Amino acid sequence: DDVVMAGHLNEHCYLLDVKVSWGLSQLLQTHMFEYLLKVDDDSFVNLQQLPRKITSSIGSHEFFYGGHRLVTRRWTGEPITYASGSGYVLSRAAVCAVVYAHATYTLASPRIPIEDAYTGLLCQLMGIPLVNLAGFAMEHESCKDFTTVTFHHLDYRVFRKLLNAAINGTHFC
Repeated sequence: DDVVMAGHLNEHCYLLDVKVSWGLSQLLQTHMFEYLLKVDDDSFVNLQQLPRKITSSIGSHEFFYGGHRLVTRRWTGEPITYASGSGYVLSRAAVCAVVYAHATYTLASPRIPIEDAYTGLLCQLMGIPLVNLAGFAMEHESCKDFTTVTFHHLDYRVFRKLLNAAINGTHFC
């Protein structure tokens, strides 16, 4: 139940924005959730820290978008604030807004093949600010203690080391 297949979409890294938007629309139709964590496939998630980091940052935001804050002007010339591929959290209401914005603004918006930046642009268009979440690290070297939630850009050796440490309850930073 936790795998969504998109067989009709071609496999290409420059279609990630379309694939993620399609996947979000499928999740809205098939799953009940309050919050969604989206991470890249080269990320490790410290599940023990995740709920604590999210609940301390959400507050009363119905439309919540949080992660490691980055800014780019690469595709639009204007600043796009977005959460890096290390992971971002969206509330269900924010997912609805992103799916709506994708359907509404796709033709008017510049093509942004990097899905996390594209999601950030759609959130900006819908007036949803990005909350910078501490502990969503861009690189595994930035890990200083057990409070790190996500580690990004991992090769299989580092991923295995983090997984074994998490399973054994040892310090993995």
